[in-house]
Amino acid sequence: MFAKVLLQMSDSPLLAMIVAAVFTFLVHSSAATIGIIMLLSMQHMITLEPAIFMLFGANVGTAFTAILSTLVHLGNPKG
Repeated sequence: MFAKVLLQMSDSPLLAMIVAAVFTFLVHSSAATIGIIMLLSMQHMITLEPAIFMLFGANVGTAFTAILSTLVHLGNPKG
């Protein structure tokens, strides 16, 4: 199943970004996600193109946490 998802990410850059963003959001660490992307690339499980889009997704996933906390604080102003 994991191999099928990786093959689909090769065909769809948007899917690669979304998967990486969600994974980064879940683990709260873009460094861990980037490390995994590097390992997948070194093992030739993914090519360079989806790896680049996954890196973009990891950066977006890092921003999810900040956006989520900002939205929570906008709903509960202190003052």
